[in-house]
Amino acid sequence: MKNFTYHVPTKVVFGSDREREVGQLLRKEGAHKVLIIHGRQCSQCHGLLERVQVSLDEAGILYNDIGGVYPPPIRRKANEGIALGRIEDVDFILALGGPAVVNLAKVIAIGIVNDGDIWDYFTRERVAEEVLPVGVISTTMAGSGEMSAVTHLTNKVQRVSRIINVVGARPRFAIMNPMLTYPLSKAELYSGISEIMIMTMEHYFTHNSTMELTDNICEALLRVLIRNSQTILTEMNNYDARANVMWASALAHNDLTGSGNGEADITVHELQKELLGLYNISSGVGMAAVWCAWARYVYTADVHRFYRYGRTVWNIERDFGTQEEIALEGIRFTEEFFAQIDMLGPVASQEVRDIEFNLEELTDRAMAGRPQLGSFKVLTRDEVQRIYADAVEYLKNYQPVSSSTPTASPMTEQE
Repeated sequence: MKNFTYHVPTKVVFGSDREREVGQLLRKEGAHKVLIIHGRQCSQCHGLLERVQVSLDEAGILYNDIGGVYPPPIRRKANEGIALGRIEDVDFILALGGPAVVNLAKVIAIGIVNDGDIWDYFTRERVAEEVLPVGVISTTMAGSGEMSAVTHLTNKVQRVSRIINVVGARPRFAIMNPMLTYPLSKAELYSGISEIMIMTMEHYFTHNSTMELTDNICEALLRVLIRNSQTILTEMNNYDARANVMWASALAHNDLTGSGNGEADITVHELQKELLGLYNISSGVGMAAVWCAWARYVYTADVHRFYRYGRTVWNIERDFGTQEEIALEGIRFTEEFFAQIDMLGPVASQEVRDIEFNLEELTDRAMAGRPQLGSFKVLTRDEVQRIYADAVEYLKNYQPVSSSTPTASPMTEQE
């Protein structure tokens, strides 16, 4: 086990109608004037902004707002929010929405109280000395960052997306009402599920883990995510299934799934963000394709870890075959699950059918001058380019191997 510090002070307020409590939560946090950040998903949650404004009025809290936030979170919109926040002298940022809104809220919270161009903090030229407090009302089930210190920003001029970790940007509270996810389109919903799965697996696939509890937390989270996602496929407004997936999304990125196992291997994120920056490929689709290509390339670095994944997450019987055969079957089941939720296959391929991918440029941008990338398997530049080539093949041409529908369930015997 590796040393770790686990500190997640975010207060989670979970359940139906809990957004009506936001005024009291803000008052307890000492907020006097709030900048509300919202976008399309908020407007789809009929009356959400109005309910929040009523709650703030009742609590005697002043507010202003910025709407029209769409993914990805961009520099221009961040500068707009920073300027308004400074003019209005706000002391708290409230995000109503999904990942783009939450990330932008964190960026604005950094920019209001720190000098210089906000992009300088994402190129590491500057370090945030302080951050305004942030609260979240989530309207999605994805890597929204309700409980994490991570945020990212896209520079559309440079076609670059960057990620930073700022401890003070971790939200003070997160209100999570599964009913607010009902207006999500299938594409948004399934993309979020893909992101949750990838974030969990980036922590899970490590070498020589002796942190049994953390491993089991990851495996249980993945099983619950897969089962409830499959329920949603046939019962779109199943409240309990959505509640389970929404809670899984928060736990997947609040550092719990990596405790004691060291740093996550974020190679998949590193490669996916360049697909987003250059070609605007949605996060869920890009992550699914890159993970499948990455997994097939690196699994031999630790066959037993992928074997365990196949056994514990997908309940593949021990007598199915050798450890390597079970490892590969677990990867295949994952591919077919991504196809079930349209992150691979005909629907996903429509998103990229007219794109001519420049593998050299993608690789250059992902490597960013580094000689190697990754930790589960340390990858050279040529290996990264090969993974990109395989990911493009997944994006354009993936077809399920069989018509079977993989399911996840607790294994009966663990080894």
